[in-house]
Amino acid sequence: MFPRFFPLILITLLLSACTPQTPTPVKAWSVVKLLTQEEQIESITDVRTVRHCGPIVEQKSISCVAGTSRELSFEIGGSGGVSLGVEVTVDSSIGNALGLNRESGEQLDLPVPPDGSVYRYIVTTEYRVLHGQALAVANTGEESTADYAFQATCSLRIEDVEEQPCQQAVASGGEETPTAAPEASSGGGSQPEGGEQMVITTTANDLLDQANARYQEGDFTQAVKLYSEALELEPQNAIVYNQRGNAYRQMEQYDLCINDYTQAIQYAASPAEKATYYANRGAAYALQGDTQRALDDFGQAIAQNPDFARAYESRAALYAQLGNYAQAIADYTTFLNLKPDTATGYVQRAQAYANAGDLQAAIQDYTQAIALQPLASTYFNRGLLYRKLGDLSRALDDYAQALQLDSNYAPAYLARGLLEYAQENYDAAVLDLTRAISLGYGNFNAYLYRGIAYLQQSQGEAAVNDFTQALALSPDDADLYFYRAQAYLLTGDRQSAITDLETFLKSAPPDSPFLPQARDLLKSLQDQKPPEGEKLLTAPTPSVGPEK
Repeated sequence: MFPRFFPLILITLLLSACTPQTPTPVKAWSVVKLLTQEEQIESITDVRTVRHCGPIVEQKSISCVAGTSRELSFEIGGSGGVSLGVEVTVDSSIGNALGLNRESGEQLDLPVPPDGSVYRYIVTTEYRVLHGQALAVANTGEESTADYAFQATCSLRIEDVEEQPCQQAVASGGEETPTAAPEASSGGGSQPEGGEQMVITTTANDLLDQANARYQEGDFTQAVKLYSEALELEPQNAIVYNQRGNAYRQMEQYDLCINDYTQAIQYAASPAEKATYYANRGAAYALQGDTQRALDDFGQAIAQNPDFARAYESRAALYAQLGNYAQAIADYTTFLNLKPDTATGYVQRAQAYANAGDLQAAIQDYTQAIALQPLASTYFNRGLLYRKLGDLSRALDDYAQALQLDSNYAPAYLARGLLEYAQENYDAAVLDLTRAISLGYGNFNAYLYRGIAYLQQSQGEAAVNDFTQALALSPDDADLYFYRAQAYLLTGDRQSAITDLETFLKSAPPDSPFLPQARDLLKSLQDQKPPEGEKLLTAPTPSVGPEK
C-alpha cells in the first residue's frame, strides 16, 4: 500500500440507524494497545518542471511530512470490517510506541536552470511506513483487532534531470501568455494602446501547480479535478497524466491510475521521463497483485533509463516479496551503486540478506546504514541478528543504542526483556517487558515471559494477570493454563489451579512435556496434599525476538 493520509486514530462508530423513539446507543471503540508492528519502505515518483524563459523564472520546491496523527488509520475487524474515522483521540501508550506528533520530513528546492532552459526533475518521495495490528475495545466490552498503518518518516531525492529549451517547453507545457480581448464597453482603468485590454488566461501549468498543491495537502479528489481541467487544455500533457495517476493511486483507484500512466507513457517527451511512468505503472500493477506485469514494467523502466535507481529498488522489493532473494540482492546492489549514500537501500538489502540466510552480510549492511543514518530501528534489527548468531553482548549493546536514540522504542524493550529473561535476569526482564507493555507493545510474548518471570520471583497475582492477558491474545495456547495454575497456587487459590490444570489436560497435545507434571500436580491438589518438589515450572525458551 502506498502512502495515504487519514485524519484519525481512535474512533466513534455508528453501527445502525436509529428510530425517533428509541435511539440506538453509540458504539465507541478505543484502540488501547499495539499487538504487532512491521515496517516497509514505499515510494512514488513525480516529474516537476522549473522554467527560466526570459522574464519568466519559476522556483519550485517539493515537501513531505510524516509522523503526525492525521496519517494514522485503524480498521476494525480486518477484511470486511469498518474503517474508523472521525474525531479521534489515542491512548498515550500507542502514541509513544509509534512516535506520534514527531514530524519528520524534508523540503527539496529544485534549482533554477540557466536563462532559456527548462529543467524537468524526476523526484522520488520515499516513505517509511509502519503497519500491523492493535487491540480495540468497545464501550460494550467487545474486543476486536484493528489493522493500522502509519507514515513514520519521509524523504525526497532527485533521480534524474533533463534540460529542454524554452521553445520546446512552450509547445508541450503551455507558458502563461497574454491574449487579446474585445475592448471593454466602459472605462475605468488604463488600457494598452489601441484600446485593447490584456487578459491573462489560466493555463495548464497554472492548473497543474494548483493540483500539485492540493495533492501535497492530501486533497486527492480536488487534485484529480484540477488535473482533469488541465488535460482539457492540453490533452497530450504526459506530466499531468502522471500526476493524476499518482492521485488515483493514493485513492486506491488502480484501474484509473494505470490508464493515466499508460497515457503518460504514450506522450512522454524523453526515454528518462517514459521510464518514470513505466515505474509508476509497475507499482500500480504490484498493488493490484499483478506481479508479472509489475516486473515487466520495472524492466521497461530500466531499459528506457539504465541509471534509473528507483526502478531497480522497486523491482528488488517485488523480488523480495516473491521470495527471490538472490535477484532482490542483485537489484539492491545496482541501486546502491547508483545511490551509495541511501541508508534505506542498505536496510532493504540487509533484510534480503537476512531472509536468504546470510546474516553476516546483513549485519554489514545494517552497519553501513547506521553510518549513514543512525536510526533506532536499524540498531534494533542488527541486534536481532546478533541475537540469532548467539552474540548476546552485541545484541544488548544494539538494543541499548536503539533506546538511546529513541527512549520510547518499544520493540527494543521487548527484545531486550526477552534476552534478559533467557539469561535468567528476571528483575531486568520484568522492568523491560513492563516498559514495552506500557508503550503499547503488549503482545503475546511480552505477557507470557513477564508472567513466567513473575513466577520465578514468586509474584503469583502479577503472574495470574499476565497469563490471563496472554490467554486473551492466544486462547488456544494450552500451556498458558499450566502456567496460570502454578500462579494461582502462589496466591493460595487451589480451586482455580485445579480448574486450569483440568483445562490443560483436556486441551494439551499428547506430546506436551508438561503432561506428567500437570497430572502429578492435579492429583496432589485433589488429594489435598501439598505439591511435591520445590519448583514444578518448566519454562519455555523465548524466541529470538519480537516480530519485525
